[in-house]
Amino acid sequence: MESLGPMEELQAVLDSFVEGEGRFSLLLTTGDDELALVVRSLEQKDEASPQDVYFIDVSSVKDLTTYANAVIDNVRLQLGEVNRERVRQEREPMAPLPAQCGDVNADPLARLRCLVTHMISWVPDADEHRMVVALLPSHIFNREAHAKIVGALAPFRWRPAWSKALRLIVRDDRAEPFVEQALRRLGATGINLYTTRVKIAELADATAAEAANQKLRAPRRIQALMQCAIFDTALGRYEEAIDKYGVLYQYYAEHEVTEMQAVVLQGLGDILGRIKRYSGARTKYLQSLDLASDAKSLQLILNGAMLLGDVDMRLRAYDEAEKAYALGADTAEKLANEYARADLLEKCGCAREAARNLRGSMECWTKAAGAARGIGYDERLETVLGRLIKVCRKSHDSDLRKTYDTELRAVRARLKRK
Repeated sequence: MESLGPMEELQAVLDSFVEGEGRFSLLLTTGDDELALVVRSLEQKDEASPQDVYFIDVSSVKDLTTYANAVIDNVRLQLGEVNRERVRQEREPMAPLPAQCGDVNADPLARLRCLVTHMISWVPDADEHRMVVALLPSHIFNREAHAKIVGALAPFRWRPAWSKALRLIVRDDRAEPFVEQALRRLGATGINLYTTRVKIAELADATAAEAANQKLRAPRRIQALMQCAIFDTALGRYEEAIDKYGVLYQYYAEHEVTEMQAVVLQGLGDILGRIKRYSGARTKYLQSLDLASDAKSLQLILNGAMLLGDVDMRLRAYDEAEKAYALGADTAEKLANEYARADLLEKCGCAREAARNLRGSMECWTKAAGAARGIGYDERLETVLGRLIKVCRKSHDSDLRKTYDTELRAVRARLKRK
């Protein structure tokens, strides 16, 4: 394995794990940037192994319930697509998910265990076929929740008899690894461990080769080109990224894919922001928001509103920033994304503070604190309470300041224990 390059090594590890008969769980310690290569490698294995069933999910981990809902919804969506095709081919559809999976009042970890156990039933012969379940969150915001997910799904010391066909791949964060350390402390012997060692430049080169591969279908090449533009931006190759975004925008305009046009414009705005052309970035973000509204894409509206608000703050257009952040907070509420709503309410308060509207800023931060309390978002609650305390000092409201001081100490104590 030592003589292999990083990408070849990753592929060899995945091949050995999926085809092997030993442990059925693999903990990949990988960075957010490298995750795209891991997912692509698994997709290639899926295409090359029609006898196996693959499920790959990259939903972020914010809390247990939200994560379980996202994964189960993704499985249900993909299952529906597969069954429609099987019916068209006059084949028997695959078994639907058990009722427990859809019970939002049930324990989210039990729902995930039920889901994985049921998915194994989709594999007809455990000796010849594999059910590969890759739970690879793009971002791990809640480390405690993520550790519980791994602990609930991956065995520490033995392999249950029912798991013969299962290959479970879970993730640790290479920037701040914590799951692997916990497993080692527990003396876990039932899980394979592997740390990726691919650099972003290698990822960019591999993706560029895929984008240029004329043997691949156009949508696949376009998807790779989008990744190339993102990598170029991260590597500071802005002119190359702008050229790629130009090609992408033209492609999506010709195919009338409004959502992706909005994504491209956000990418261009990010580049202009990096080179401090904030007015140009603002124009791109506004155009992106218009397209996102036309497409009725709440997620793109949320992303665009936050980006627009941030660049308006750079331009000291505080009233405009407040409007953008308020739009984002309203959209986050529609999406039931209380994490984003708390973030945007805090930003909205900062815009009001910069405009010297202290009463208005306190109103926003009070709402942000309430949102953060409701979901146990202590990282945001800590910063918002700090801002509220400063306002209380300025307004000489000692009683309220003491209340916030007491809560802030409790929050910091909880954060220290995490």
